[in-house]
Amino acid sequence: MGVHTRNRQLKTSEKPIQRNSQVTRFRFLLPRVGLVLLASCITMMTVAQPIYGKTDAVAKNQGVVKLQGDGAKLQATLESISVSGIPKNANLIIHIHAKNTTSTDPADRCKGPILYQITDGLQSDAQGNFSLAEGDTKDFTLSDKLTAQQKQSLLKASDLDTWFLNVHDADVKGPPDPVTGDQKPISVACGPFDQDGVATLKIAAQKKAAAQANNNGGGKGGGKNKNKNKNKNKGNNGN
Repeated sequence: MGVHTRNRQLKTSEKPIQRNSQVTRFRFLLPRVGLVLLASCITMMTVAQPIYGKTDAVAKNQGVVKLQGDGAKLQATLESISVSGIPKNANLIIHIHAKNTTSTDPADRCKGPILYQITDGLQSDAQGNFSLAEGDTKDFTLSDKLTAQQKQSLLKASDLDTWFLNVHDADVKGPPDPVTGDQKPISVACGPFDQDGVATLKIAAQKKAAAQANNNGGGKGGGKNKNKNKNKNKGNNGN
């Protein structure tokens, strides 16, 4: 009886030790579980951030045009426009160009036939921004360079999403046209229309455009000065 009693007492005394061991294991695992849960939360937040947390800090450069009618009676109105990063205090001209079918070069995308134009009363501010006043609109006039055949083939409202909105600096001329010899004002912002008449504009590299215009005789006397310098240098070399 004494031996059995001792064994039973020993087994009974082991239970608290086992319980303490389980509690110790739980306490040991608790920090690890917390770390796993924290890592899961961070992962979920990281995945969700691009979907819900991404914001566009740069204002979009856009123009909106509304068409009425079709064919020879097709009229275009500039409903709104907002551009930034263009030349400061510049007189602007806005064109609607048809699709360029003579060149596939990406640099020539905005150089299709001019369909409509606004040539008066547009100027960028001292920071290089331009927009219409709220509620203000501007009516385009049909280009006087269009031939009768072009008017018949190009003035189709259904082609709107193949056209381009092109903003030009009227004070700086580009290189002469290889066919007509005309010098057109350089483009400072241009982009394609979608089917709703919204054009997302890409701003041109102004320094490069102005330098190219001056080298080709455009701009405000840049080409003339360059030619004078060349002639002067020739005279000096001859002496």
